[in-house]
Amino acid sequence: MKKNNKNKREKIMEFISYIGTFLCIILPLIILEISIILDKDLTKYINITFAIGIILGLVFTALVFLPSTKISIPKSIPIKLKLGFKTYKELSEYLKEKLSKANYELKYNIEEKEIKIEYYCKKIFIEKIEVVSIIKVNEFKEEMLEKIYDNLEEVLKVINNKRRYLYFIPVIIVDEESKDFNDYTEMPFIQQRNDFLLPIGYSLKNETLYIVNQESDLGIVKFQEIKSRFIKTFELKEFPIEK
Repeated sequence: MKKNNKNKREKIMEFISYIGTFLCIILPLIILEISIILDKDLTKYINITFAIGIILGLVFTALVFLPSTKISIPKSIPIKLKLGFKTYKELSEYLKEKLSKANYELKYNIEEKEIKIEYYCKKIFIEKIEVVSIIKVNEFKEEMLEKIYDNLEEVLKVINNKRRYLYFIPVIIVDEESKDFNDYTEMPFIQQRNDFLLPIGYSLKNETLYIVNQESDLGIVKFQEIKSRFIKTFELKEFPIEK
């Protein structure tokens, strides 16, 4: 699972550049070759391809120089559960007990000065695998997500999994909330094809678990499936919802 850093405009520009190259360079050469073989004048077809290429070039130029229109995506409102664990030791022991009970296995872990990550894996049927990652940081920073995703790729190499679907649940535990942590628990996101994400956060100071909600309808059925399994695995229904 990798973060997709290309926005919609960049993808359109990339597509136009490929089509423009084909219409203005490759296709005219093909038509010219055909005209020689058939001994026919196909100049008008070459002119048509050039005309379409010029139009695409104008569209490409407009996308480059016109100011981008930002689409406002509403923040998600996370579900907040008052778990009552005040220390990382108490919380991690509870999570690991539930993971063991549900047959998740620790497959990979790293520990550095600013971050500690453990990856627990379980096969869900034949083609599906779920990875729950327990992540402890003193202060969460957005760039830490790259390390979490990069190490997930290493986990998949370790288990040598020939999966079709991946369900990933990063549980980020912090001492107290910060702007980056709040952005994480309120982030709008879109599911990737075959790779599904359920972001979770926990503040030791507030003793609160945050289950991030998905606003987009894309992949919502799988998202609800992951969320339901997470709540069941960790027996969260018994904890009060914080308003």
